[in-house]
Amino acid sequence: MGRLHIASVVAACLCAALAGAPRAAPPGKTRLPAPLRASRLERQAASMVKRRRPAEAAALYRQAAVLRSDDFGAWEQAGWTFVDAGMPTEGLAAFAQVIELTPGTGHGEGGRLICWYLLRRGGPLLAALKQRTAPAEAQRAVAAGLRAREATTARAFGLAALYGVIGGGGRRALAPLRLVTRAQPSNAYAWLLLADLAGDLNLEATEQEATRRYLRLAPKSEDAYRLRALAF
Repeated sequence: MGRLHIASVVAACLCAALAGAPRAAPPGKTRLPAPLRASRLERQAASMVKRRRPAEAAALYRQAAVLRSDDFGAWEQAGWTFVDAGMPTEGLAAFAQVIELTPGTGHGEGGRLICWYLLRRGGPLLAALKQRTAPAEAQRAVAAGLRAREATTARAFGLAALYGVIGGGGRRALAPLRLVTRAQPSNAYAWLLLADLAGDLNLEATEQEATRRYLRLAPKSEDAYRLRALAF
């Protein structure tokens, strides 16, 4: 009985010592460096985009941006994906990070304007357009779009005009522009925006058609002379 008692005491002491000792990480559970984790999240996000699940993609891009912390491009990617997902509040927060990381460069400003429009924050948006000396046609379209109901031609035209102000908007601007030109075939400014955007995207047939329609509607405008010069 004495030997058994001693053995049990020794075993208990060993267990206590082992419990207090630092444990080694299990094989395969080593935490990856932040840049590698961010890259993995970005690959997952790109996969979600391809599967047309933008909300999930945006959340993954935001996680990646947090890991990259001072990489403004990661935050910008997150912001535009939130816009695509119909989540302008989250997009606005992401673009705010871009602007904070790159003060005075203009990065993130365009995305912020789009989010303001989607959130109907007319005060700061219209003031920013005036400060940028945006074309009068664009300012009028945006102001009307801010007042319009959702899913209307006026609302789409305001968004398209705003994309034109910030530099085209890429393929995001195509859908609202096509909607407007179908609903309002006599809207010369919409055809002008579509001609310029299609040129940027190398959509030759669309560019030619939009240019032809604009020249018919506004043959003596300054932009008409510009478009003719580009055509030859």
